[in-house]
Amino acid sequence: MAESTSPKEISKNFDRFFDFEIKINFEATIIVFIILVSIVTRFYDLESRVMSHDESLHTYYSWRLKEFQDYQHTPMMHGPFQFHLIAFSYFIFGDSDASARIPFALIGVASIILLFVFRRWLGRWGTIISMALMAVSPYMLYYQRYVRNEAIVVLLGMLTFWSVFEYFENREPRWLYLLAIVLSLHYATKETSFIYAAQLLLFLGVYLVWDFLRRSWGKDYRKWLFIVGLIFVILGVGVAGWGLATPRDVGESSSLTPLAPLDPIALDILDGVRAFAPAVTVGFFICIFGILIMSIVTILTFGKRLRTEFPALDLLIISGTLTLPFLAALPARLLGFKPFDGQSSVFSSPTGWIVLAFLIISTIIGLLWNWRRWPIAVAAFFGIFILLFTTFFTNANGLSSGLVRSLEYWLVQQ
Repeated sequence: MAESTSPKEISKNFDRFFDFEIKINFEATIIVFIILVSIVTRFYDLESRVMSHDESLHTYYSWRLKEFQDYQHTPMMHGPFQFHLIAFSYFIFGDSDASARIPFALIGVASIILLFVFRRWLGRWGTIISMALMAVSPYMLYYQRYVRNEAIVVLLGMLTFWSVFEYFENREPRWLYLLAIVLSLHYATKETSFIYAAQLLLFLGVYLVWDFLRRSWGKDYRKWLFIVGLIFVILGVGVAGWGLATPRDVGESSSLTPLAPLDPIALDILDGVRAFAPAVTVGFFICIFGILIMSIVTILTFGKRLRTEFPALDLLIISGTLTLPFLAALPARLLGFKPFDGQSSVFSSPTGWIVLAFLIISTIIGLLWNWRRWPIAVAAFFGIFILLFTTFFTNANGLSSGLVRSLEYWLVQQ
């Protein structure tokens, strides 16, 4: 026979159910408030402000992508990622100034929220202050309500830091794959990707050198050879930098004026544009010689330990091998090749041989480093790159344009 519950026990259970305390977490309350402020300030009245010149270009070609699917990458308006985002927003919300700005407002709020993952490094108050400053920053607020690439670059830069920091701590391969995805999206966003990649490679390279030098080498002469190679690298960079700082004039008979448009499709790079001094080439080869010395002695000394004890090396290889094929425009300019015209495959031009050589070098280095992880990173990187630059397989020339013309165009412009 089932036991009956007394009225006293029922009353006690009701009291227990309703007798709870609402604990207010001070930190969470502030963070939620900052996020709410960010949402309001990013989305309020997106429609009213008139479109600027840059915004009008980005919105027009995004509208054409949505209506006629005829968008083709051109480096003058940077990467294709934002055009796909805006076209998708048009598809979901309809064609309007506000819907064009929605993706950038969303990215702005996401950037502020993403700061919370850096709490373990910034601390509680560091995180709160960083989120608050980004939320009220006039610069951030302006570009996170503006149809340009800057808001996307901020988010991608933060994701780059996050993947690097996490990999240093736990060595999980997913962070390498995230880095590959972020690098690809950045290349598809804006040519600042080359600057960010250079800064990342410089940091990782310096950290790796410091990590090598503080280790025990067993045989002292190898450590000294490593230092000699490092001296060659520094010397090569110095010589190349001096050459870059002192360009020489070529094509003095050119009629190009300072106000003429520097379109690499119409101009020969060596016609009216300043070519690099020979010192750049000399410095490049000195630097390569130094890197070879350093690589050989580290492989002989550390061997398989290079794969297990040096996280900076893993990150350096991923970012370096994925970036290398996109740098073909630099040696092409040093060798005096004509600009890629953007109307045919880059592999039909001399620059294509440089791209192919860089692809082969990257593949060899990547597979020797880790034949399991590297192909996954490459698939993630080039999967995104191919989809965006070919506009989902409707523009085959977008591959060549993305690989070469982006850097080539802005080298001439700058």
